[in-house]
Amino acid sequence: MPPTAPLPIAREARTTAVCYCTGLNGCDMETGRRNFFQPLGLVQLFTASVMPIGEFACATSSSGILASIPFGACVFCPAGGCPFEGASRILFTRQPAPWNAQAFPAWHPQHRCRDAVHEAFLLPEASIAALLDGGPRSDLKRFRPTEGYTLPNWPTFVPRGNWLDICFNPDVNSNETDWFKVGEVAVLDASLGSSSTVPSYIGSTPPKQVGQVGQISMSRSLLPYRNPENVVGLTTGGGIRLAEFVITEDSSTREACEKSRPLQVTGLTRANASEYSGTVRGDVVVFDGGVLGKSISFPTVGTAVVCYCPNLGGLDEFGEQTCLGSPYWVPVGAIVIAGPLPNQYWLLPTLKTFRFEYLGLNLEDGDMLRLILESGSCAAFTAPERLCLRTNEDPLNGHPLCESTLLTALLGLDQTLLILIL
Repeated sequence: MPPTAPLPIAREARTTAVCYCTGLNGCDMETGRRNFFQPLGLVQLFTASVMPIGEFACATSSSGILASIPFGACVFCPAGGCPFEGASRILFTRQPAPWNAQAFPAWHPQHRCRDAVHEAFLLPEASIAALLDGGPRSDLKRFRPTEGYTLPNWPTFVPRGNWLDICFNPDVNSNETDWFKVGEVAVLDASLGSSSTVPSYIGSTPPKQVGQVGQISMSRSLLPYRNPENVVGLTTGGGIRLAEFVITEDSSTREACEKSRPLQVTGLTRANASEYSGTVRGDVVVFDGGVLGKSISFPTVGTAVVCYCPNLGGLDEFGEQTCLGSPYWVPVGAIVIAGPLPNQYWLLPTLKTFRFEYLGLNLEDGDMLRLILESGSCAAFTAPERLCLRTNEDPLNGHPLCESTLLTALLGLDQTLLILIL
């Protein structure tokens, strides 16, 4: 390693010797091979990483997490840096705002890790987290609570894009104050993507109207600056299920995911979630099972909560896809499916000018109704019935029925016409 190389980020744990050159005879600053005769000591570089809760080998390296997704952590120790069977501990503490940040390096006695406290929103709580030991190995300390570390309430109280310092103590029994920083992790909350656009392909938006075909995706562009390298939960292989949100019974989208009421959807089911697994495509994770353009649609109105699992398992005894990457499916957003409510009916007079109202979700100016006979099908796209309600009605503002056989049959009769929206 050239002696002038900066070390803002250590990629691997190692112990490095420090050599000194007086400069009297010139110092080789390019290679460090000349006149660096005097050894000064050793520099020990620790590294830390977070990984999915199912990762036991500490082989996955990530510097970001989705707040609701459980995770574990590993600290990699250089030679001689961690005692064998020492009582090692870690804690996660929130970084201050950049304009209030300390200028002290991670090893400095006045660094914030020296007197840091356990992050209030992190589970397990401080009293339990303080008892978690990293294990007996001297090269690696693994920290994995039974249900993982998680921040389920983080998006509710804290803005997106905050970072946590990972503070480490190799042996609290020998020195309770010997805490220093070994890494950092970004805390992010998942959000639905506005579209599923990928290179050389016209992407689609989420289906937000009855019958509209679309795709569901999650955004991976979560920070304008300092984007973390890999984010636990935002990788290929995750899946979703859709749950109905009932405003009179659910206090949050999380509760809706926990109750997991089934919702009518065409394409995606509880049994085939793996066929719509997430695929990383640029800045989004598209739930298309790796098949470009694979879409879903909703046959009826409602509010669909998108419940996410970072690691899908097999089918349970009910024939539904299980989740291995989390003890529960976590909410990432909700989609309001617009359209008229089903099963509405009206009794309307014939041969008279009238108006009627219909109910629905997210109705907008410009929405149109198509009147067909009760025996017809909305999905068949047959020619609309010419239901003339007034002689010489303007076709753009009404329904000219002057030449309709239906009008001839009803002419002169005091009857009513039953209109259905199915």
